[in-house]
Amino acid sequence: MMSPLKYFSSAVLLCIFFSILSHAQVYETKQITDFDFDSRNPVFLQYPLNLLWNYEQTELFFEAVTDSITSICSMKYDALSDSFYQLNYISSNSNVINRNANGKYFTVGSDYKMLLWETNKNGDWDIASSIDSGNGWTPQSYLFSSPEDELDASFILDFDYSNSIEILFSEGNSVLLYSKNETEKTEVIFQGSDSLNYFSPTGANSYYIDKLYIVAVEEKIGENPKLVYRYKSFGDTLWSDIEVIIENTPAIKPKFTDPDYETFLSFEDFSSGIKKIHLIKPENFGIPGAAISLMEDSTVETSEFSSFPVMLVNNRFEI
Repeated sequence: MMSPLKYFSSAVLLCIFFSILSHAQVYETKQITDFDFDSRNPVFLQYPLNLLWNYEQTELFFEAVTDSITSICSMKYDALSDSFYQLNYISSNSNVINRNANGKYFTVGSDYKMLLWETNKNGDWDIASSIDSGNGWTPQSYLFSSPEDELDASFILDFDYSNSIEILFSEGNSVLLYSKNETEKTEVIFQGSDSLNYFSPTGANSYYIDKLYIVAVEEKIGENPKLVYRYKSFGDTLWSDIEVIIENTPAIKPKFTDPDYETFLSFEDFSSGIKKIHLIKPENFGIPGAAISLMEDSTVETSEFSSFPVMLVNNRFEI
């Protein structure tokens, strides 16, 4: 096993352990990259039940950012030795931006990994994908491509062995859900307009309360962005009305995570000039004071999180 890589960058590993009853928090930060480029937007590969499959070493995906290229890279992580190693470039093109990667491990039939990311290779924004069935990542193909921009692709967070593919993405000012099992279907979850924009969707199957939740940022002209959600019960086809997660709170960057086999939503609140990172359970959406405060820091420029299974990765950029 190679030792953890040391390069000049700013990805930091933030481990947060939640007790089952009290949710007491213990914080540990660890720098895991130090390259000669910026490392941004980290995300771990999703696994069924949030567990390593067939003794796999999970991968952390992130962006390698230089003046002319933004590439998708990965590093393997070994939980036993707590080590990241083996830098791998998955998508790298001159004068092209590849960003916002999301990966998932599928187990039904033949095991394979699927990776999604945004690319402007064709002049607008499209969603590219690649598959790794054990022999390395295939050349990129286009999963969603149209004259409009396709952005923010992410897999629905779940923990079963279903081989159904469920992907959220934004197109124009709306958020859509693509699903593929025996059939393919695309449905609009949040319908935007010229004065109303929905973006940054994230979704999770919450088995504790038997519902599928989808969250997005809602932005109206002249107003601060806020987090909204819809849900439906398992086996149902009807979605709830659009509801607000926290009233009168400007918030962005929602992402579902599973730090202790219990679904949480992380998000960034930037009220009062201080960036506050919170966690909240889906069943507590709309309840004042229900969010757990994770971090408050007026010097933080941007924040992204990923979990595996009790780890959060945070990019920190200071002015």
